[in-house]
Amino acid sequence: MTAVAVPQRGMRRRANAVNVWPSSFLYRWLLRLGVAVPTFALLYWVTQILPLANTANDRLAARGDLIVWGASDLYWVAKVFPPLSAALSSIIRGNGLAMLAIAALVIGLLSQRAMGVLRRRQFGWPATFAVLATIWLSPALYFLASRDLQSILGLALLLLALDSLETFVVNRSTEHGFWAGIALGVAVMVDPSMWVFVVIIAAIGPFIAERSGHLGPGSHGATAIVLSFPALAALGFWIFVSWWFTADALGVLRGFADPWFPGGVGGSARAAGSSLVFSLASSPLFLVAYTMRLRLGELRRLVAPTVAVVGMVLALWLGVRSAGGHSYLLMILLYIVVLSPMRPSRRRQGLIIGSALAQLVLAWFLPLVRGSSSPIGSWVRDLWQAIFG
Repeated sequence: MTAVAVPQRGMRRRANAVNVWPSSFLYRWLLRLGVAVPTFALLYWVTQILPLANTANDRLAARGDLIVWGASDLYWVAKVFPPLSAALSSIIRGNGLAMLAIAALVIGLLSQRAMGVLRRRQFGWPATFAVLATIWLSPALYFLASRDLQSILGLALLLLALDSLETFVVNRSTEHGFWAGIALGVAVMVDPSMWVFVVIIAAIGPFIAERSGHLGPGSHGATAIVLSFPALAALGFWIFVSWWFTADALGVLRGFADPWFPGGVGGSARAAGSSLVFSLASSPLFLVAYTMRLRLGELRRLVAPTVAVVGMVLALWLGVRSAGGHSYLLMILLYIVVLSPMRPSRRRQGLIIGSALAQLVLAWFLPLVRGSSSPIGSWVRDLWQAIFG
C-alpha cells in the first residue's frame, strides 16, 4: 500500500505545480512585480495623455462614496451592489491612481499564473512569451485596466473559478468543485456580470456531474448546488439585507444593469452577436484550440470555455456588461488555462507563435476596422491623435 501512495503524492505535487512556479516565493513576487510595475507605468501614462471621464471607475468611486463605515443606519446598502468592489473603492477613497495600481497588480498575478501554466505544459520560452504578448501588448488590456477595475477583478476571479471547474470535470477533483463555487461566490460580489455565469453553471449541473464522474443518486442536484450555492447565498443575503434596512430589495437589481437590454431586446442581441464574432475573429489561438478539442471529442475540456463564451454573450445581451476588451482577454486567458496543449512539438510551437503574432495584429486591426462601433477602436484613434497630433 505504501508503494502506491508515494507516487500519488508526487503526482499531486506535480498537478499543483502551476501554483508554485517559480518555486521560490521571492522569485514569484519579483515576476509579478516585474509585470505589474511597467503595466502601472503604462496605465498612468495613458491616463495622463488621454484623460478619462465618466468611466466605470468613476461610477465605482461614486458607489464607494455612499458607504458610511460604522454607521448604525445602513440606508446605503441597496445602492452599492456589488458590495466588495464598492468597499474596496471606499477604502482607497476612490483614488484613481490607487485603482490603476490595483489593476496592474492583478495583471501581474494573472501573468505569473498564466506563465506557470505554460511552463508546466512545457511550452518553450519563445512560445510562452508569444502567447503572453497577446495580453501584454493588446489595446484591450490597457483600455479595460485604465477605466474598469471592477472588470479586471471579476475577470481574475472568473478565471480562477473556470480553472477549478476544468480540474473538477477533467480530473474529477471534488475539492476543485468547491473552489470553483467559492470563487464564483466572491466574483458576484465584485462584478455584477458574474451572476450570469453562475446561472449557466447551475443550469448545466447535470451535464457537469456526468462529465466529472459523479453519477450517484442526487449527484446532479448536488453538483449544481456545490458550484452555485456560494454565489446564490451571497446574492440572496445582500438582497435580504437591502430589504431589511431599506425596504428596497429590488435596488440590488439596479446594480446589475442600467439599462437592461441597451438598445432594446433585438438591438442588444445584434450587438452581442457582433461582439462575439469580432472577439472570435481576433482570437485565433482560442478558436483553433477549441475546434481541435471538439474534433477530438474532448468534451470534458470544453465545459469551462463553453460556459465562459455563452455567459459572455448573455451578459452583453442583458446589459450587465458593455463591450470593451473583456471578451478578448477572457478568451486568451481561457486558451492559456484550459485549452493550451501539453508538451507541444517544435512544429506545433511554431504554429502557436505564428497564431499569437497574427492574433496580436488582429487585436489592433479589427477594432480600428469597426470604426465608431468599437469603443477600443475609438480609444486607440483618440490616443494616437493625442500622442502624435
